[in-house]
Amino acid sequence: MPRVPEKPRPRFLCRKRLASNVSNHQWIRPHRCAFFKILEPMPAQSVCDLDHTKGIGHPGKMDDLERPTTELQFLPNPSEGDGRNGSWSWYPPNAGVKIIQDGRTNNALHYFGGNLGRWSGATLAFIGGNGAGTCYDASAYQGVRFRVKGIVETPDATLVNNLVVTLVTAQTQTRKLGGDLNGDGGHFHKITAVTPEWETVEIPFSAFEKPTWGVSAVYTQLAVDRMQAIDFGVSDRATNFDLLIDDIELY
Repeated sequence: MPRVPEKPRPRFLCRKRLASNVSNHQWIRPHRCAFFKILEPMPAQSVCDLDHTKGIGHPGKMDDLERPTTELQFLPNPSEGDGRNGSWSWYPPNAGVKIIQDGRTNNALHYFGGNLGRWSGATLAFIGGNGAGTCYDASAYQGVRFRVKGIVETPDATLVNNLVVTLVTAQTQTRKLGGDLNGDGGHFHKITAVTPEWETVEIPFSAFEKPTWGVSAVYTQLAVDRMQAIDFGVSDRATNFDLLIDDIELY
C-alpha cells in the first residue's frame, strides 16, 4: 500500500520576540508563540459617522440653475454653497426634469409629466447624489426657501395645485438608499400651494410635518443635523403637472 504523504504542519508567525534565540517574525512551532487578539474597529452607528459635513450658516444657496442647460446633474454642483455640492436626480425615470430658460436671462428647473401611476419627485442632494449615504448638518439654518410656479392637476382635491416638499434625512432614509432606517417609511414633509405666477415659498424646519407611514412614523423631530436631500414631488394620482422651480436656498 502506498504511503500517504504526511500533511504539512501549520506554522504561525510570531510578531513578538519570545527569547534571545528567537528572532522577530521567525516561523516557529505553535507552542512557542504568543497569540494576541486583533481589535477590530467598532461598527458605525450611523452613515453620518462615515461622511458628515457641518454648515456654518452661509452662503445658503443650494441651486439657482444658472449654468448651461445641459449641466443639470453636474457634480460637484457649482451653485451649492457652505460645504454642499449635491446634484439632481428624479423618479420615476420617465418624469420630465431639465433646465430651461424662463425669460431672457433666468434659468429654472422644469419638472413636468402626468399619469405616471406612482409618486414622482425631483430631488436635490446636499452632498453628492441622493442615496450616496452622505450627511449634512444644517443646524446653522432655520429653513428652506425657493421660488415656484405652475399647475398640478389630480382627482385628489387635497393635492390639486399642491407641491409636496420633503426633507430626506439619514434618520428617515432606508438603508437601501444610503440611510439609517431599518425598513421603509415616509419623510418630514410640507404641502405648499402653487399658482401660475412666480411666488417665493419659505418653510421653517419646524413647519415640516412628521412621517405618516412606515417605520419612520415614530419620529417626531426633524433630524436637521443629518440632512441628505430636498425633494419636490407630486401625487401618484396627478394626471398632469407642469412646474418651474428656482433659487433654492437655506436661510
